[in-house]
Amino acid sequence: MEVVAVELVVEKLFGSLSRLILWLNLFLSASHAVAADFSPIIPLPSTGSELPLLDLALRDPDLASRRLTDDIYVQRTLEEIDAQTRELALAKGGRRLELLADLYKNQVLLAYFFEDMKAGRLTAVQGNYGAPEQKLQEARAAVIRHATDFARESKERRAHAVYHAMVAKYLNGETRKPDALLRISKQLSKGLQARVEFMVAAARAQRNDTEAKQDIARVTNRLGASGIVAGNLLLAKAEAARNNEAYRTHLNRATAATKSLARRDRDKVLAYAVTIWKAEEGSRADWNNAPLNLKINRDSEMAKAVAERSALQASSQGNLNPALRYYRGMVDASKGQTRLTLVTDRILDLEAAQYRTSKNVKPYQKTLISFQQLYETDGILGQNQEAAKAAAEKVRVRHRNLVSQLIAQGKNPGSDRKTKTDAIAVANTYLEGQAVESEKVPLKTDIGRLYALNDQHADAVRVFMELKAASQPAMAQQYLLLAMQSQRILAKWSERAPWSGVTKDAAPARQVLAQMYEERLQTTGSWDDLAHLGLLHISLNQAGKAYAIWTAALKKNPQGSHAQLAAGMMLETYKKARQWQNLEDIARLAIKSKLTPIYQNQRLDAVALLGDALFEGGKEHFAATRWEKASLKLAEFTKSYRSDFRRPEGMFILGKAYHNDEKHPQSVETLFALVNEYPASPYDHDALLLGGSWSVPMAWEEQTIFFYQRFVDRYARDNKAPQIRMTLVDLYMGRELYGNAVRVHQAHVADAQVSRQDQIKSALAVMFIEERYGEARHAYWGVTKARELSGNNPAVLADVLAFEARQAASKNDYPKLRQLEAQLSGLGLENRNAAEGLALTRFVLADKEAEETKQQIFNLEQTDPYKTLQTQYAVFLKTKAGYEKVCAAGTSSYCGLAMLRLSETTRHSLSAIEDLSIPQTLDEGIVQKFEQQKLSIINVISQTASQADIIALGVSEKGDTLPVWSQEIVVNSSEGNLDRGHGAIGNGYVQWMPVKTDRE
Repeated sequence: MEVVAVELVVEKLFGSLSRLILWLNLFLSASHAVAADFSPIIPLPSTGSELPLLDLALRDPDLASRRLTDDIYVQRTLEEIDAQTRELALAKGGRRLELLADLYKNQVLLAYFFEDMKAGRLTAVQGNYGAPEQKLQEARAAVIRHATDFARESKERRAHAVYHAMVAKYLNGETRKPDALLRISKQLSKGLQARVEFMVAAARAQRNDTEAKQDIARVTNRLGASGIVAGNLLLAKAEAARNNEAYRTHLNRATAATKSLARRDRDKVLAYAVTIWKAEEGSRADWNNAPLNLKINRDSEMAKAVAERSALQASSQGNLNPALRYYRGMVDASKGQTRLTLVTDRILDLEAAQYRTSKNVKPYQKTLISFQQLYETDGILGQNQEAAKAAAEKVRVRHRNLVSQLIAQGKNPGSDRKTKTDAIAVANTYLEGQAVESEKVPLKTDIGRLYALNDQHADAVRVFMELKAASQPAMAQQYLLLAMQSQRILAKWSERAPWSGVTKDAAPARQVLAQMYEERLQTTGSWDDLAHLGLLHISLNQAGKAYAIWTAALKKNPQGSHAQLAAGMMLETYKKARQWQNLEDIARLAIKSKLTPIYQNQRLDAVALLGDALFEGGKEHFAATRWEKASLKLAEFTKSYRSDFRRPEGMFILGKAYHNDEKHPQSVETLFALVNEYPASPYDHDALLLGGSWSVPMAWEEQTIFFYQRFVDRYARDNKAPQIRMTLVDLYMGRELYGNAVRVHQAHVADAQVSRQDQIKSALAVMFIEERYGEARHAYWGVTKARELSGNNPAVLADVLAFEARQAASKNDYPKLRQLEAQLSGLGLENRNAAEGLALTRFVLADKEAEETKQQIFNLEQTDPYKTLQTQYAVFLKTKAGYEKVCAAGTSSYCGLAMLRLSETTRHSLSAIEDLSIPQTLDEGIVQKFEQQKLSIINVISQTASQADIIALGVSEKGDTLPVWSQEIVVNSSEGNLDRGHGAIGNGYVQWMPVKTDRE
């Protein structure tokens, strides 16, 4: 306490050296008081004569498992007891015994409950049940009463009731000799038997019975922790009474068994053990050697009291560390209590004593700070805020006096580096946390001076900058210049801007110097400061910052050598780093400002660098799928840099960028310009492919033809050429450019990479196109190629023969047609092409035969009417067979037309036959035979016409013939239905009879 008094007056004594010496003498004299004995802060708890945990040790395990721990169960038990008590007054016989058993057991549970209440073991109980001690006595009295009545009236199960009655009496102090329980012990459970043995032995041990002590030692382990504790305390007390050292072992066992007990029970056990130990040891008691297990009871109040006395015992011998450890451990437990101020004062006194001995001030200061902060915490002393405030101020004054002492020592010209360093550290710590406002500026000024005296320039700079920040503008600039002067030394930085290059050294110091230049720049705005600041950033690997500052400055003031050098460095750096947008921005800025950038004494071409930025930047945007930006960059590049060797590549990428950005006309136009302006570029191949493929969905047929035709012309052996040729064929055919289509097909046939089947298709296509739109003689090229390539494959041969059939038909070359008809029939194919060719030959031949029959009929001489009739009928059948063979060739467009012609032929035949007559003067039998035969033939012809019409209409409706032929079929069918008949018999479709021959 004297130390506190001394430190409180330091402020008045600190003005002169003599006073300082006086203060030091007082300080040293106070150290002797610190080494003196201290009285304990924590008193030893008092203890009664009652043996701790005896009640727990004697509890019935079955009933203990049902112990009451909250208000609901207590209230329910009380209600049960009340109801059972009222019913007991009238109950008799077995019901009475049942009620007595329930009552004494419920009263046992109540007794357990009030024992726990008394011992402080229950924390969840909120109800007010009266004084626990009184209620406990009442519950035990009820147990004795009901258990005794039950034992007296019951012939069975008496032992359990007797046990509980005897335990209640023993705990109430109504008996000291529970030996009677031994007679019924065997009727109890093993757990209760052990408790009977323990209770009887405990009563005998108190009478100094040696055998009883052995029984206790034997049975305690069967009773759990409470039994071990109570038994060992009993044995310790008995052995201590005989001055037997064995008591120490029993005390240690008892306190070691308290781990699972409630805190209140542990405190009672420790207090009881300490009472036994002190009574036995007296003045010889050594707190460092107490026979107590404090390790598992360190949170108990009793353990703290014992530990404090042990620590103070060591401090009285000059060892302060145990006391410091002990009192520091008490701080948290003392929060909210007035005892806390005693604890912290004790710790500070001990720390001050150690500082005076060790000269290490840090632990003492750290404790001062922590205790001041501790007392500034809300509620640290409960509701007494004024006391907490006063305690905090008391600690702060201690701290301030310590700081003043050390600063005075540090300013002394003869002080060493360590003295100054310690003074700075203590002063800084106090300044940052505990100093009041009026102390801060003077104290900080002293700290800055100490740093300067101690060659700690970094710290000096920091302090001056902090003072600058808190000063008015005029003084702030002075502080800034002082700070920059020291900082430049730390940063190893020249006074002139080092454009020729700097080493990357002293990075932290340069970072601080850069910040200082930033502040100064706000006032000066000069390029000299800008140059320093930018080069500092670059040396710190912060080129981005430097370039941002320089770029902004160039926009405002692009004049002077520093501006040229800054622009040159940025351009060169951006190009090397492939930062194309930045390169573009600076190049444009230089061009606009008419500024000539300089880098390493070389002038740079801003226009050329802009071209690099546009080209590479456009490619970069394209790679990142930023199509619009890519197209803008590359469009400007290709427009402005026409002589640049990279222009073809730029145009190619530009076209793709337009396409991806859905600007399709521009994309196609760009590729069109590329392939025309740079036909030998490495991008020609892909440009032609892309140009064609992009033109197709736009329906730009001319552009598609341009790209694809040029591609197949230049890259005929490319694996994509075959597919592109087929696209070209479709386009040429659609635009009626048949000659071009033929040439493409011919190239397709000549291409070795095209499959044989596709070559044949192209050869046949040439045949068909030339036949229909060109000249037949050119079609024979396709015929020849198709035959060669297919090896006269029947399917291909069918198309070729069909073509030749059409050619023969157009020339009326009937012998050739008959030859082709035989060849087609011999192929045995059932495909449409073969059927068309075969049907064509048969139709032409049938038509020829039809014309010939007409002439034959006209030339017949009617010398014998009946013979003439038969001849005409035979001619008709021959014609009919010719047309029917057309449909027999298979599905073709000629079948309907053949049936149409057959239908028309029937009209001529009918007319000719109807005109035949026989003189009625001839024999009646001859006349009748003629007329019957004529009628029969007419019916057959009429039926043939009807069937031909039906077949023709069916073909027409299915669409298996040409439209013009279909229309003719429909018209003919309508007309035929109206005029097919004859005068002799009426409607030819109704009258019918079999045709008779001459044999009949």
